[in-house]
Parts: sequence; C-alpha cells; structure tokens
Amino acid sequence: MSMNVRNYGIGTGRLTEDPRIFTNADGSKKVRITLACQNNFKEKDGTRKSQFLPMERFIPANGDLGPYEGLGKGDLVTVQYSLRNNNYTDKSGVAHYDLTIQIEQITKLEPKTTTDNRKAQRALAAAGQAPAMEAAAE
Repeated sequence: MSMNVRNYGIGTGRLTEDPRIFTNADGSKKVRITLACQNNFKEKDGTRKSQFLPMERFIPANGDLGPYEGLGKGDLVTVQYSLRNNNYTDKSGVAHYDLTIQIEQITKLEPKTTTDNRKAQRALAAAGQAPAMEAAAE
C-alpha cells in the first residue's frame, strides 16, 4: 500500500470504550473508536494529560471486522492513520469543514490474557461484585 507520509500519523493509547459498529444499508460498516493518547510532554505539576482522538474505519460490504471484533474498552493499541476532509455545503448554502481521522491499520499491543482479565473485571464490577484479580500494571 502506498502511503502519503505528509498526511499520516501514528497514535498509541487505550480505547476509551468498546468499538462502535454501524451497518450501512448496503451492508458496509463503519467502525468508530476513541483513542486516549498521552501527550509527549509533562505539565508544570508533573502530570501528563491525554488527547482523545475520535477515529473511524470503513469496512466494505464483503469484508469482515477483522481486529475490531476482539477489541474492547481499555485495550492498548497502536493506530496508523491518515487525515481526511469531510467538507460540505448544506441546503442553506453554509459551508461546513470537518476533519476525520481515518484508521489505516490497528495493532493490539497486549496479550489476549491481559484483555480477557480486564473484561472479566468489568463484568464483575457491572454485576456489583468485587474484582477477583488485581488490575495489570500500566
């Protein structure tokens, strides 16, 4: 795949929620995620703030969800992305300018056991029970 390196980025962070999957009338899908990426600098108080990047991926009607089926809230991933303009003029003649972060590739950075443990802890918490295991260290 040829990539325009002037319109390309890489983000590493955690998913803020499970991927949201929308099915279009033609059977194609749109997958949306939000990636929490820490800044590469510290604030005056020594903390690192995060940027929350809304991203999406188009899946053709004949394609499967691939890596998106196994992803969930809290998973650590690296996303290679490109930027796309979604500019349009509405019926009233008003121009709207929108920028989309389009996922080109996503890579899970944790073993399945780690993500399975996190999902089990969330299920226990949702059921009102104390977690049976300690959270993995960041």
